[in-house]
Amino acid sequence: MLSSKSVGRLAPSPTGAQHLGNARTYLLAWLSARAAGGRVVLRIEDIDSPRVKSWAAEQAVADLRWLGLDWDEGPDIGGPHAPYIQSQRIGRYEAALQQLIQLDLAYPCTCTRKDVEAAASAPHETRLNSAAGAAAEPTDGPMYGGHCAAWHRGDPLPEPETFCWRFRAPDRVLEIDDGICGRVELNPAKQLGDFPLTRKSGQAAYQLAVVVDDAWMGVTEVVRGDDLLPSVFRQLPLIDALQLPRPRYIHVPLVRGPDGRRLAKRHGDTRLSQYRQAGVTAEQIVGWAAHSIGLSDEPRPVRPVELIDRFAWSRVRRAETSVDAQGVQPLFSV
Repeated sequence: MLSSKSVGRLAPSPTGAQHLGNARTYLLAWLSARAAGGRVVLRIEDIDSPRVKSWAAEQAVADLRWLGLDWDEGPDIGGPHAPYIQSQRIGRYEAALQQLIQLDLAYPCTCTRKDVEAAASAPHETRLNSAAGAAAEPTDGPMYGGHCAAWHRGDPLPEPETFCWRFRAPDRVLEIDDGICGRVELNPAKQLGDFPLTRKSGQAAYQLAVVVDDAWMGVTEVVRGDDLLPSVFRQLPLIDALQLPRPRYIHVPLVRGPDGRRLAKRHGDTRLSQYRQAGVTAEQIVGWAAHSIGLSDEPRPVRPVELIDRFAWSRVRRAETSVDAQGVQPLFSV
């Protein structure tokens, strides 16, 4: 069990509605913190601006409350680490970026996505060496070939909004002891490549924002889907360069459709809002999630608070869950 100083976080991205897979991951993150007597922070990760939906943040908060999850800090209740919405934290990301530039660990890159794809000699997929045999999904696009990496601090900058800032990925093997996947190793330079810290607009990219936010908010434990396992090896070099504390990582199995791909609209309507409208109770959703991950023997309705005493990571199944959710009725009787 973790110490009472454990701080977990719920970090929905308002790019769409929250679904069954999201609910199960949030439940595990919440249970881990609460079972350790720790705190929970709610953060809205809304810097993915082209995909952000205006209604989605409010609905995510409503969905989490409906499930029976609570938090000690967040955009709706405030707290000592406000603001809790990423788009309101731009200054902190800029300060961290300037540190990395001064360390010559960041450089301007004018390449377009098409340039990167054209330069890649073959499709790229990350292979992780995991003691638990965790299977990672392909990385987000081809690996960057380093076309602009010759720039160094003091060289002239390209014209504004023609470049993003990229991080120089370290050419050495990094290792973590993940709470589910066990020991995982990866060489960021050889297996991921240099990655964006900003967009060409200057807006912070996901990797930089998450590292800054977790450190500022005192997060000690990051629980998220195992599709994000490769992101650890982008975030660890940033954490070390910025001299920030490393959190503990726990990458949990995803909920997937019958085709083996992570749960999405193509597998039917698994939005929490849709279940609620159809008369499914939050306790039914939580009961299904607890049973599917190994915390209960049967999918009976239960409240999250009732699971705290029985929660332990040693009980959580390592295998992924597959559901054929063509609408509401196949999973829940209403």
